[in-house]
Order: sequence, then structure tokens, then C-alpha cells
Amino acid sequence: MLASDTAWKLAIDLGQFVLTGAIGVYVYFANQAQARREALERLASRLDQRLDVHDTRLIAAESGVSHASSRESCALHTGQLNALRQLIDERPGHEDLKRVHARVDKLAELVARIDGRLEGIDRNLNGIDRNLQLIIEQLLDASGGRP
Repeated sequence: MLASDTAWKLAIDLGQFVLTGAIGVYVYFANQAQARREALERLASRLDQRLDVHDTRLIAAESGVSHASSRESCALHTGQLNALRQLIDERPGHEDLKRVHARVDKLAELVARIDGRLEGIDRNLNGIDRNLQLIIEQLLDASGGRP
């Protein structure tokens, strides 16, 4: 009986060992599958985001192309271009700028001359003022200090 009980106990222990090992293998593969599933979900999410960005850009490009091809839009841009060309044609050229520069130079010379003359006038007026002060002092001294 002892040999029979030991055989049964060994069989149960061996069955328990195999069952525990099978559960361990199952859990390992289940975790691997879950990790793969999560990685694929993250990848799918990033791809969806990228596709959304490309979709938005494509929609914007399509709306721009459909807008640009309209005749009214082309006519509007043609009008704006013609207005710009007219502004460019009416702007002063190099010869016009040379004439303006020559006139400004002439004005600068005249202002310098006027400045010199005003300095001379200022010196003359200061001299006249000094002479008048001297005359007034002499007259006051001659009259005894009475005005």
C-alpha cells in the first residue's frame, strides 16, 4: 500500500507541476499578446493622427486649387496686377530723382548763404548795441547821471 500511495502522490505532484508550468506558459503568451495588441493600437493611433494631418492639408490644397481656378478670382488678380504695374510705371525714375537731388543741393547752398548772412547781421547788431551802450553811458556821465 505504501508504494501505491507514493505512486499516487508522485502522480498528483507531477500533474500539479505540469499544470503550474502550463499556466505559467499560458500567462507568458497572454502577456506577450497583450503587449503586441497595445503596441499595434499605439501605432494605429499615430498613423490616424498622421493621416488626419495629411487629410487636412489635402482638403486645404483642394480648396485652394478650386478657388484659384475660378475665372472671377483670375480676373481679380489680373486687376490687382494691372494696378501694381500702373503704380510702378508712375513712380519717379532715376532722372526725376537726379533733378530733385540737384534742387535739394541748391536749396542747401542757399540756406548756408542765408545762415552766413544772418551771422553777419547778428555781429553787426551786437556791435551797434555795444556802441549804443557806450553812447548812453557817455551821455549819462555828461549829464551827471540824470536821464
